Amino acid sequence: MPEWLTRTFPPLPAPEEEYWSGTTNGTLILMGGNQNGRNDRVLEYDLATDTWATKKKMPFSANHMAVVGYRGKIDVSGGATLEGTPRAYGVQLFEFATAAK
Repeated sequence: MPEWLTRTFPPLPAPEEEYWSGTTNGTLILMGGNQNGRNDRVLEYDLATDTWATKKKMPFSANHMAVVGYRGKIDVSGGATLEGTPRAYGVQLFEFATAAK
């Protein structure tokens, strides 16, 4: 029967709720993070070096996004804004390029 493995990670540099995640190139990318109504933070965890890095903010603020790693990039679609009237980003696709390993 499979077992759950546990591992201790370094502390998250910006603990928040509402992160969405994807993996690519040996990294875990967290996007969003509710910061008093802004959800545009990008954090990268490098599995090889066991370190977190804060990356350039997303060009939009949204939550409840679909995030997937594909061919070295993180693709983001869907989500809703928090500034005023909710609207979906479902018709747009944003890419976050990570450094190749």
